[in-house]
Amino acid sequence: MLDALIEEIFMEKLGLTYFKCAPYAFGQTVYDTGDLSITRGASLTLLAAPAKLQDHLASAFPAFDFRWIQSSASELLWSASKREERTELTIKGQAIKPPKSIKKAKWNKALQQAAETAKHALSDASLRDAARSVISTLMLGGEADVENIAGQILYKCGDQNARAPSLDPAQCEAICDAVRGFLSSPQQDWPFDLMLFNVAWHCPTGPKQTSPRAIIAALDTALGRSQLQRLSCIVPALTTELNGHRTESVVCAYTGLHAADAKHSEKGRPTSITAKRRRIVGTREKPKFYGDVLEHARVAATSLREDWRTLPAVKAALEQIEQATESAKAEPLRFASDFQDLVHAPPPGLPISLRSNICVLNMDGNSFGKLRLNVRDMEEYRALSNYLDILKAGLLAQILTWIRADKEMRDASGALARFETLLWGGDEFTFVLPAWKGWELAQEIHAAVKKWQTPDGEELTFATGLAFGPHNAPIRDLKAAAEQLADHAKEAKPNAAWQAIAYEGVDRIHFLPDQFRADWLGGVVETKAFCLGAEEACALPGVVEKMLSGLRRSGLHQIYYKYCQNIARVNANNTDIVEKILADIDRTAPAIPDVELNAIKDGLFPEHTARPLVKFAQIALLLDYIQPRAHLT
Repeated sequence: MLDALIEEIFMEKLGLTYFKCAPYAFGQTVYDTGDLSITRGASLTLLAAPAKLQDHLASAFPAFDFRWIQSSASELLWSASKREERTELTIKGQAIKPPKSIKKAKWNKALQQAAETAKHALSDASLRDAARSVISTLMLGGEADVENIAGQILYKCGDQNARAPSLDPAQCEAICDAVRGFLSSPQQDWPFDLMLFNVAWHCPTGPKQTSPRAIIAALDTALGRSQLQRLSCIVPALTTELNGHRTESVVCAYTGLHAADAKHSEKGRPTSITAKRRRIVGTREKPKFYGDVLEHARVAATSLREDWRTLPAVKAALEQIEQATESAKAEPLRFASDFQDLVHAPPPGLPISLRSNICVLNMDGNSFGKLRLNVRDMEEYRALSNYLDILKAGLLAQILTWIRADKEMRDASGALARFETLLWGGDEFTFVLPAWKGWELAQEIHAAVKKWQTPDGEELTFATGLAFGPHNAPIRDLKAAAEQLADHAKEAKPNAAWQAIAYEGVDRIHFLPDQFRADWLGGVVETKAFCLGAEEACALPGVVEKMLSGLRRSGLHQIYYKYCQNIARVNANNTDIVEKILADIDRTAPAIPDVELNAIKDGLFPEHTARPLVKFAQIALLLDYIQPRAHLT
């Protein structure tokens, strides 16, 4: 009986239906090319989808109230309910005693039934009709006062302002159909039709289903089920003939995948319609992205809880945002158009291995999703998302300020930034930049985010993956490697951890990190052995510089190549090879004082580790990337 009462109150007071729209299989569309403008155009299209969809739904369904809960990572989460059109009532709600001839229980039951009928279209007329129905049902005759009974029925209707009239299934499906229709066709030159989006709805049916965890779980389950029933890839339209050749025999010069169209060729190169449209968007929208992120955070701050607004992390983020915004007004930055621009005319004095290589840096938040799901309700979920958006925008502002202050992050003109954002998600982001600045940017980001906390003072940390490789390597492979490295770092250490890998050539670029490492070291090594604590990783450039001041780089590499194929077979109980390496180091660096040499050995071969040679191997492989300015001979 009590459960039924709670259920009735719940449906009366809430009645909200929740919706979630998300892209899927987008990697096939975003990262199918080495052209940075096309990649950027696809990712910016995904990021633009939620805002465009909000405008469309608000316009298409003026009778519904929409509440936008979270808009990030190309996903939109919202609630919807009917918008009640209220008629001004002259009848006033009041409680009256039942007539003496009617038992109280019978009286209350009749009034409650009348209220259930009247409240669906509440007006003076509906209340009077309901009152006459009560009079007829109870056979009150002339002794009843229609106005008084109508007031009692209104009293039974409860607080109408607190009630969110729920949607019926047909209305929910109509909203979903509108989403699918909008996102499956081009909108104002945005190529949404080249992407795959899915949408699902869920209406909680009881109090236990109203937590953010329960709502998101139900929506994600519905999204997964619906996705299996839909297309898993976009099949581009084919032209019938191209310069006398069958279309399927001429592929896009940019993607190497899609059929080209003569109407969309560029600079004499065949271009598919999908690449052409994404390239247009990437070129048009790239100057706006960074400003839009900063402006979104500034707007979010105006609705942030007052006590949250004064938190040190928020204040610092807003200061960074203002600084970056003012700098952009005074001196706008241009961003690289293709991956070649990232490494064109590199600074002098760099190792040869770095001059044409790039770094893909992926950072993924530790337990951010769990943090959101543990909040009290969806309103707090929304507030926390805004809070995190402000911190992230502050981080992006710091990166922009760092780029402006560092000449090596810009071309010879000083106006073109050697940098781009490949992914800007809810708690995950991916950047691409020259290989010689990748480790340094990761240090800058760690210094910024290690000060982050939740409003309740809980520490926020990130896992970091760095993949180094040639600028002309398939970007989807480098990005996949960086993401897997970050995943391994998350699995191995609950707090901030890094993993990194360097592909010196394109011959093994298609190997994911686990495959590459097995091939590199002559056997499988557990992934946690490659983890570096964030503080340890940030200290490595200084360690390497000191080491190379007395130990020749070429000598270290000779030792590394001599033993690297045995590293997978050496564990803590088999130290023969370690002793041989240490002896070789003694011979390679005879001029180094014993105290300094022992410090170098301790850094290369930490004690009490299951894999004593892994750190040595990593430092040898990543030497130039960790410290590109060391005295390398």
